[in-house]
Amino acid sequence: MSGMSKAKSSIALQITLATGTTVSSDITVSGIETEDTLIFVGHITTAAAIATLADDTANCSITASGVIQSTTNTTTDQMMVFWLDNSL
Repeated sequence: MSGMSKAKSSIALQITLATGTTVSSDITVSGIETEDTLIFVGHITTAAAIATLADDTANCSITASGVIQSTTNTTTDQMMVFWLDNSL
């Protein structure tokens, strides 16, 4: 069985639309924990217009319970956060 990964429930995949903020400031993601895994973080430029969707995953981290941070300025923008709830 070596090399096999544990199957995850489809409920383990979580998706949250969060309001962006300044560089390295807290972005609220309800339910996310430091043990969870960020899968994809999309930076939606101009929240009202969805002008651009860029992959910001490499610039983001889970810094505390219910919080992620990005090294990208996301003020006035939205973040689409896909994450794996590792407690399930």
